[in-house]
Amino acid sequence: MDALDLLTTRRSVRELVEPAPDELELETVFQAATQVPDHGNLTPWRFVVITGSEAKQKFRRALEETVEVMKLGEDAMRKAEKVANFAPMIIAVIAAPNTAAEKPKPEWEQLMSAGAAAYAVQLTTNALGYDNVWITGLWCGSPVLRAAMNCGEKDRIIGLIMVGTAQHDFPKEEKIPIWNASSAIGKMKRPSENGIRIFQTAWKGIDMPPLARNLALIALPPQVAGFVLLVILLGGDFPDFILGIRTLAVLGLLVASILYCLPVTVPYAALLSILKVRRGWAGAGISAVLLGGLAVSVAALVGFLFAGYIPWDMLLHVAAAFAFTGLPMSLFLPEGKVV
Repeated sequence: MDALDLLTTRRSVRELVEPAPDELELETVFQAATQVPDHGNLTPWRFVVITGSEAKQKFRRALEETVEVMKLGEDAMRKAEKVANFAPMIIAVIAAPNTAAEKPKPEWEQLMSAGAAAYAVQLTTNALGYDNVWITGLWCGSPVLRAAMNCGEKDRIIGLIMVGTAQHDFPKEEKIPIWNASSAIGKMKRPSENGIRIFQTAWKGIDMPPLARNLALIALPPQVAGFVLLVILLGGDFPDFILGIRTLAVLGLLVASILYCLPVTVPYAALLSILKVRRGWAGAGISAVLLGGLAVSVAALVGFLFAGYIPWDMLLHVAAAFAFTGLPMSLFLPEGKVV
């Protein structure tokens, strides 16, 4: 079994029988545990191996005494017996933070390192052909069991790893794929489901092909510049060279607006119209306005190219409409706002 197969197919097995790892195999298991991340090389863990009838009998007595001391009742006593006979080998993993080191590391880091060591034990026993399950429960906090395992004040029994061989084959366990893991907490909505959010997030690259995104980003600075020039030069009598600048500004603004709005708005506006969005009517309205402005602008540009005539009043109003609707919506609305 290679490493990738091991990591993607391992599972916990609760019905375990002989055989269990021998002494030589245990050396391999614990050697693997020493390779886990360990900030400062403090080795803040240790293992207690419980195997053989004598050791398991002592372990059972400690569990039964825990039930008696804590007055847990008959059900807990039956559970203690079950835990004691759970597997042919039990490996107790004890986190033992080293706070007396010359350069001590945070205790939480050492606990995480101990957890990684426990996982390494699981993976290595799996790699050697055995099965296991990591259990905890009230036993790990038992003062009786802690004393039996010589735990210090800061030591913690973080798990009892039951090791053996699966009693029978188990069907493959289906787990939540990583790309659906968020659904366990709350499904995330795509931008196109959120009305007004579609416009302000789309140009930033969400749900857009790279070419459309790049065109939209390239078109944004000319749109800003064109808007500023439009405001400065709008109306009034100016010398020819000023009018020429105004003409270039308006045309530049129109081209920028078309490049900016087309890849961002059209697919979402069409979707909103077809579905008659139940959420985000403001988004649908804004998309409609932008589409209308885009259509008029294209018509004006085509008229200029083929007829040599531009209806300036209409063109300036259309350009201003693009600037006043596109810029605030894409730049100033809070990202992710749902209307």
